[in-house]
Amino acid sequence: MNYKIYKKTHIFLKIIFIYLILFTFTITIKSRISANDRNTYKSKYNEKVLEGVLRGAGLSLKDSYLATKSFKSAYPPEMLTESSYLILPFAEGTPDSFAINIDSSDAVLIIKVKDNFKTFITSTKYAHKVVKQGLNDFFDNKNLLEIENHVEEEVKESSNIIEENFIFSKGDTLLNFLYV
Repeated sequence: MNYKIYKKTHIFLKIIFIYLILFTFTITIKSRISANDRNTYKSKYNEKVLEGVLRGAGLSLKDSYLATKSFKSAYPPEMLTESSYLILPFAEGTPDSFAINIDSSDAVLIIKVKDNFKTFITSTKYAHKVVKQGLNDFFDNKNLLEIENHVEEEVKESSNIIEENFIFSKGDTLLNFLYV
């Protein structure tokens, strides 16, 4: 009799233990998902705020979008804080260079060259100098770390690329076309 009671309570305790583990596991997963959602929202929010600020500084809609995209290649927008600020030149018209202060020591410098934006990481003090005087005096300097984000230009300039059109029929696979 005691053995039957022990066996029933033992099985009951195992079931409760398994439910407790599953409950803890689902709560952990939900908290991770909600944290990722908050970071995605904050990233999109900061991107739109940055685009709006750049529009207010005189950039066109296209340029503000491309500049924000360029900034994203160097630094995640969700990491911007209240102490981050925009460094603009003292000139009228549309700015061709500006910087975004990340913290008190680092900045992301963004310069418009033709229709592309070049992105550099540098110190805040150095970014103030470059934005004020222009990049011509500072272009070959060790204090500027350029972020490569112009992959499309390299692809267009490469002569080794062959473009072909494929029509897939029923039963065809990509391997059939690649290794013919």
